[in-house]
Amino acid sequence: MNASNPLNAERLLKSINRDINACNQLISLLEHEHTALLARDTDSLERIINEKSALLSQLNQSAIIRTQWINHYKNSAQDSQEAMINSFSELASEAGLQVQWEHLQSLFQQCKAANDINGKTMARSQVTNERLLNILRGQHNTSHLYDGKGTKGHRTQGNTLGQA
Repeated sequence: MNASNPLNAERLLKSINRDINACNQLISLLEHEHTALLARDTDSLERIINEKSALLSQLNQSAIIRTQWINHYKNSAQDSQEAMINSFSELASEAGLQVQWEHLQSLFQQCKAANDINGKTMARSQVTNERLLNILRGQHNTSHLYDGKGTKGHRTQGNTLGQA
């Protein structure tokens, strides 16, 4: 990397460290979100979602900048070895930042795993809520069962709350 290139080790390190900090905050928020989901604390969830949105926006902006840096670096590459640089990982390694980059990648995976867990928790909660509402409405989820004639039963109409 030459002096005229806007991409240097110091800028890369600042970018990676900023994203590591954002990922650590996001992991903490995802843990709080999981607790709030289990407790069905909608007030906390609203605050957490807003904070998550800001962090995700920051991480997305960093990803866009990294893509621009890679494209700039590829375009300014002068020898065939530099022209073969095809990923930010290789670029970070060349700048001596491989350890930090790998740490950031690990944090990205932790965020994804925590988000997947929260998604499953929300889906389970939605199914439970739907079942409870159907019970209150007097509706039964038997439309997938067969009746005495061998045809699928159509019990989509339920009782009103007053009739249940």
